[in-house]
Amino acid sequence: MYVKKGDDVHHIPFHQQQIIRSFTYTTTALLAGASIQFFTNNFITLTESPDLQGTLFLIGFALIYANITFLLVRRYIQKPASFQFYSYVLSVVIVLPILILVLIKGDVFASTATAVTYFAAIAAGSAAGAWYGIKKGLIKREERRKKLHERNLKNPQK
Repeated sequence: MYVKKGDDVHHIPFHQQQIIRSFTYTTTALLAGASIQFFTNNFITLTESPDLQGTLFLIGFALIYANITFLLVRRYIQKPASFQFYSYVLSVVIVLPILILVLIKGDVFASTATAVTYFAAIAAGSAAGAWYGIKKGLIKREERRKKLHERNLKNPQK
């Protein structure tokens, strides 16, 4: 990565690039988690229903968090990263806004058991999304590397 200052072009070292990327993805994860909470806040209480409806809403929340985490982690892991464990940190960071906001509000769930079940479901969904995102991101990274290698073999001057 290069930064242009006036007429000079400066190279940013690899570890600084990784720190910048990690900060950007952390901020995105926090924003994604807060956005999910903002748009689904009215539906959280529906997970307390003991029938099929409550179970479906709980699974739905887990799938939402799994999907958002999958997309974010897959994108993060595609570039050569020295912080591969950081993908799991992102899955925790996505869940943090909902945890904090529910704890601050305090009256979202009728019982502690329901709250624990809800947080376990979204944490499991987020962790599953991170795991699957790492797998798919590594596959995409390898595909990109192969395409680049083939292109370099065809045009060695570039």
